[in-house]
Amino acid sequence: MSERRRRDPPKLNNDGVAQRRPGSGRGPASWRYEACNDLKKVTSAPRIGSRVGLTILTVEMKRKSSQQILSDLEAEDDQLVKRRIGIWTLEKLAILDLYFHAFTTASAKAGGGVCVDGLAGPGLCEVRGARVPPRFIWGSPLLAARAAPPFQRCIFIEKNPQLANALTARTRAFGNRVLIKTRDVNEELPRVVRDEVPRQAPCFCLLDPEGLELAWHAIRSAAFVTGRRRKPEFLVLFPSSWLMRLLPRKGIVNPRHTTILDRLMPEPGWRDVYELRRSRRISPSEAKDRYVELYRQGFQALGYRAFSHPVQAPRIPGGKRLERYQLIFATEHEAGAKIMLDVFERPYVLDLPVSGQAPLFE
Repeated sequence: MSERRRRDPPKLNNDGVAQRRPGSGRGPASWRYEACNDLKKVTSAPRIGSRVGLTILTVEMKRKSSQQILSDLEAEDDQLVKRRIGIWTLEKLAILDLYFHAFTTASAKAGGGVCVDGLAGPGLCEVRGARVPPRFIWGSPLLAARAAPPFQRCIFIEKNPQLANALTARTRAFGNRVLIKTRDVNEELPRVVRDEVPRQAPCFCLLDPEGLELAWHAIRSAAFVTGRRRKPEFLVLFPSSWLMRLLPRKGIVNPRHTTILDRLMPEPGWRDVYELRRSRRISPSEAKDRYVELYRQGFQALGYRAFSHPVQAPRIPGGKRLERYQLIFATEHEAGAKIMLDVFERPYVLDLPVSGQAPLFE
């Protein structure tokens, strides 16, 4: 078996600042990510009239091995409807599990905060092609409901009645701390943030579409609910690969697809990117990067700090890791930015269920 390469640590300059390639999409150009005495911190650019930047020191987070993460995600089959997932979904679930713990810990004095999962699913997943445990994995809503310290409340939106019924059965033990709504996320999300989330409570919104069904207006409306102390945080799965498949290299875009993309994207600049790609002035990979950047900038236009993270996985065990989608995280809270950047930077080797081989090095 060939050894998997560990992700190399970032190269540091003489000041200990990690050198990132321009346009990496990890945040505004004014942000720096620093290493300091084995801890990490995020430093914002100096504010106008200020001589120094505002530094947020890290809260130490216990490092977990890939085996420990998989153990935390493992569930048992309860014979109810499940969602079949590829191994690339495990990284997203690992990121959520780690961030939920940090979020509720940081929000403890505010009651634990509220989690809104806008496309919740049934709450239990089965890994396609699993040869060894874990074969069954908790879905995002059950990770939220089981988080320790606990969320003050978890609100799950799932349009499919069959999936919503399975989720209801799986969360019954959590009582009235869990609320499930069988509605369309594009209509329900702003109402939930306005009517169900206490205005002083920290709020984390997960939006994990299976395709291109998520509309930008739902995000914008939820972000600008009046009377809230802070905007809700967002973690959004941006389906970059789906978007590329929808836009042909030659010919005319299907008008129905144009409507879908106008609804998905923050602004119509995606059309300019597509024309550049179709005329071969930029490569497909450059076009994909620009679509991701447009989406990230959409959150910045709403007043957020926004960061992107590519989720990659091989098509076959031991194969080349390919990008499956991008996660976009948006927050206006400096501590949230620091924590999620730390979670994004961790190396994840989670294909054990399919490969049958644990990583040699981490």
